[in-house]
Amino acid sequence: MLWDITKDPMINVYDENFQTTGEKKVVEPWVIELAQEGMREVVVDGTASIQFDGFNIPSAGKTGTAEYCDDVASKAGLCISGSWPAHAWYVGYAPYDNPEIAVVAFIYNGDEGSKIAAPVVRKVMEAYFQMKAGEEPVAQP
Repeated sequence: MLWDITKDPMINVYDENFQTTGEKKVVEPWVIELAQEGMREVVVDGTASIQFDGFNIPSAGKTGTAEYCDDVASKAGLCISGSWPAHAWYVGYAPYDNPEIAVVAFIYNGDEGSKIAAPVVRKVMEAYFQMKAGEEPVAQP
């Protein structure tokens, strides 16, 4: 099912030049390459560099932290302005130059993506490449 912004009753103003649902937008290759370089930098010298230190397969990724205040957090008294709880995200792929696997981790109320979600993605990638090499993945508690 595709969402059509022109039919959403919650949106009163929209760009009349907005592409209709189903149309594709071509992105220049340099845009994709720039995004990939940025994602590689996250792993090499950015927010996920500590978590991916020693990982022998070149990878790329993006951390994310999404603050929220849902019914559960509100009832628990966690929705304090300037100090809201956060979900942790990380998306990554490997190998960087010729991707075989892409993994997304979302940890509800997980705080920061680099500290909580990135290690989960690394473990999944490690298991994938160990199984591909014919090895038994190392069990983690």
